[in-house]
Amino acid sequence: HARMHYRKQNLDMAISQVLKSKEHPIHGGIIGVDRRGNITMQFNSGGMARAAADSTGLRVIEAGK
Repeated sequence: HARMHYRKQNLDMAISQVLKSKEHPIHGGIIGVDRRGNITMQFNSGGMARAAADSTGLRVIEAGK
């Protein structure tokens, strides 16, 4: 939220930058949804099972890489 609010980054960019941070390294993944319903599922680990659905009919189920 802080990156989106203060740095004016969109959801994809904010999460991407967090996962690539060298200052505060994170190993794992993040599923994010912004106020407009945009969904992103990013990870920097070897794999991450993930799923998402929205009111437009989007249904995504992904496993692993």
